[in-house]
Amino acid sequence: MKNAEMKKGFTLIEVTMVVVIIAVVAAATTPRVTGLVEVQGNLAARKMLADLRYAQRLAMDTRKIYGVQLDPANDRYRVFDTTTGLNATDPLTGSVGVSGQTWSSGFVVSYPDHSELKAMDITVPAGAPATEIRFNPLGTPLKPDNSEGGSITWEMRHRASSGGPFWQVTTVGAAGSFAILEG
Repeated sequence: MKNAEMKKGFTLIEVTMVVVIIAVVAAATTPRVTGLVEVQGNLAARKMLADLRYAQRLAMDTRKIYGVQLDPANDRYRVFDTTTGLNATDPLTGSVGVSGQTWSSGFVVSYPDHSELKAMDITVPAGAPATEIRFNPLGTPLKPDNSEGGSITWEMRHRASSGGPFWQVTTVGAAGSFAILEG
């Protein structure tokens, strides 16, 4: 009778083994989630950096002023010809800017429309309110009014990790260099 009563529960060893297995599984999956956030953040920052350099290169090649305008409320930005207001042609898709279609034609990068970037938010940190930068034919950064001294600091954060890691794309000096800062 005493043996029948003892077999009704779990032993301390069995419970300990289950807890150890759960801890091992949790420890093995946590780095994968963190790794995905870092990959998406790096991708978003490097894409933005490449697109800023593309706008700078367009200005130098065409001898016109080109700009990049950020729309942080909708997590998107565009590369455009400041003379015509038309978006530049997207080198990947061939989409050409059309008059009156500021955010729907030509070179527009919309994070919600990109499977790799849709988990990212674009913001402008406090104290760095510029949402547009332009480049003259020498590649020098300009303010939106085409005066010298244009600078930006745009930040990308993963929606799932508020308070977590962030990536900033910023101008460095007056020569038109850029940097990616991780924090």
